Amino acid sequence: MEHWDEATGVGLRSCYLAAREAANIMVPQGSGLIVNISSAGSIFKFFTGAYCVAKAGCDRMAAVCAGELKQRNVAFISLWPGPVQTENAEANVEALKEVSSVVNFLEINLC
Repeated sequence: MEHWDEATGVGLRSCYLAAREAANIMVPQGSGLIVNISSAGSIFKFFTGAYCVAKAGCDRMAAVCAGELKQRNVAFISLWPGPVQTENAEANVEALKEVSSVVNFLEINLC
């Protein structure tokens, strides 16, 4: 339960709280861009289930909030920066290679 709380608390709750504060500034000024940092873990299984759920939640939050804020001229996106060298990534390098190749394939064939 501790891992779940950490992944969703840091990975999802913090994104929500930051986005809420940013929207409170951007909506009155009439423009802005809110960016969630997510990862391919939102659709591919790597690291842990809690990590994947938190990233999927960040992506879904961006999609829903983008629709809600569009009329107020505030954009909201979810950005996948790609693999970042961390202890967790180093311990799961094979899973990251597989995910990177699929993401590269999608970028080439969908963009």
